[in-house]
Amino acid sequence: MICLYRWLCTTTLGALVLVGGLALPTAALAQDQGEDGVGSEADGEPLVAPRYGFGDSTLAMRLGIALPLFLLATDEVETPDGDRNNVLPANLSVVGSAAVNWNVYLNESFTIGAELGGGLAVDINDALWYMVPILVRGGYVISLPQMEIPISAGLGAVVMRLVDNTRVAFALQPGAGFLWRATPDWSFGATLEYWFSWEPPWADASDPHFFGNFVSASATAVYHF
Repeated sequence: MICLYRWLCTTTLGALVLVGGLALPTAALAQDQGEDGVGSEADGEPLVAPRYGFGDSTLAMRLGIALPLFLLATDEVETPDGDRNNVLPANLSVVGSAAVNWNVYLNESFTIGAELGGGLAVDINDALWYMVPILVRGGYVISLPQMEIPISAGLGAVVMRLVDNTRVAFALQPGAGFLWRATPDWSFGATLEYWFSWEPPWADASDPHFFGNFVSASATAVYHF
């Protein structure tokens, strides 16, 4: 499983580089079309950003990495070096992550959908840690010629497991993306998100609440139905 985690991280970095390489020729093609007067305002046929209506849907696939920042506890917790603090290290490696997101347009710009994801990392003892976020996601899409900027927030739960310890936390994931509309059916780009989780003291109400904080970047491909 640790080999799978390392493969996922390596593949993710390659995907992010590939997306950057694909964006350059796409931008050049859009510029050439304008210079040649194909689909430009010079022909009286201005480029029109993709338009959506109620019921249109998309399927987004993301492959990325997330950086664990810190844990915040509502009460002071004893650290391995004997100190007591509210801010604790995450003690995790970089997380390799993947997600599938299905969205439906409510009108030209607003969307609502569902997301299923997964993440793998190792802790400071080389034990495998994984998570499965299950989210409802709402969004707003800014449509420009050849480009879309989706802004969204996901709300739901995340199941986490380390060795034999399974935990459930609430999750909030706001983020934004930058997508090139490469073809009428496909868009490619990148997504940046902030992952915030809240783990209540399920077993004992006197235990502290824990708040996890991550920053993620992912290569994104979107299919437009």
